[in-house]
Amino acid sequence: MQPVLPSFRLPDMIEAGKATPAKFCVVNDLLMAFPHTKVEWRLENDNGYIASATFPVDVPPNGVSTIIRVTLPSLPAGKSQLRVVLTSPQGEGIGENLYEFRLEKRPELNVSLNPSSSKP
Repeated sequence: MQPVLPSFRLPDMIEAGKATPAKFCVVNDLLMAFPHTKVEWRLENDNGYIASATFPVDVPPNGVSTIIRVTLPSLPAGKSQLRVVLTSPQGEGIGENLYEFRLEKRPELNVSLNPSSSKP
């Protein structure tokens, strides 16, 4: 159990090939605040780097940071990892989290909008 935990709230369904809206916050069980914390997330798959971003967040004592909306880029089908790391302004590690997931390609639906009618 980590006393300071970076947390992504991902949707129940992530579709391959589409950007994913997510929410991010930091849960802090310690009685000390962590102002100006650096958040760095990184997306990778079996082929390597996909995307990353860095932004600041103020972490209150014994509480939850402000919720930040993040849009993750579209991901190809297959296995991916989302790693998030928190560091202090002095570069000390505060917390980290790792999400692993597998995206399946959604099957295409073959639907005819103008079905041909056959008459006997």
